[in-house]
Amino acid sequence: MFDLGRSFLAAVERRPNAIAISDGDLKKSYEAWFSDIQRAAHGLERLGLKKGDHLVAVMQNRWQMATLHWACQFSGIIMTPLNWRSSADELAWCTNDAEARVVIHDDSAQEAVAGCGRSTWQCVSVGQPGNDNAISFEELCAETPSEIILRADPRGLVVDALHLRHHQPAQGRAAPPPRRTRRRGRPLSAEHV
Repeated sequence: MFDLGRSFLAAVERRPNAIAISDGDLKKSYEAWFSDIQRAAHGLERLGLKKGDHLVAVMQNRWQMATLHWACQFSGIIMTPLNWRSSADELAWCTNDAEARVVIHDDSAQEAVAGCGRSTWQCVSVGQPGNDNAISFEELCAETPSEIILRADPRGLVVDALHLRHHQPAQGRAAPPPRRTRRRGRPLSAEHV
């Protein structure tokens, strides 16, 4: 069984020069984007994150968000994406509930991150820093790993329904899993990832 990281590797091997991502004027081939993804995964590990750790990403759709998604897939880090319109209270609650060790954001969420008043959070910023403990996305991706990072293991994958619920926070609290999921006792689907 392929996990998402291995499926991306297969695409890199099959079509290394094909366009993999496009964001405005930016276009990257699978090979070039894979290099960015690996540097981002290495950067997350340099921040002390390891397989099974949590991070929260609160930003608009952009190539950096997609890069972080894939970096987490390769490294086995659990990424909780939040709506970029989240308030400071919602962001604080979701980050604490997810036990996230890092918050990654862009300018659309900078005010919410700064409004949380959590200077101890390690932040990665695409744009303006959210606190004094922030590094830029470019700094995160500054070093190339010495080997391919592929820490995710499909045999050990357990979908944690409690951490998939943060997509639509309502009034400062995350929504519970759908009723049908609780009734049947099955884990939520990870289709959105």
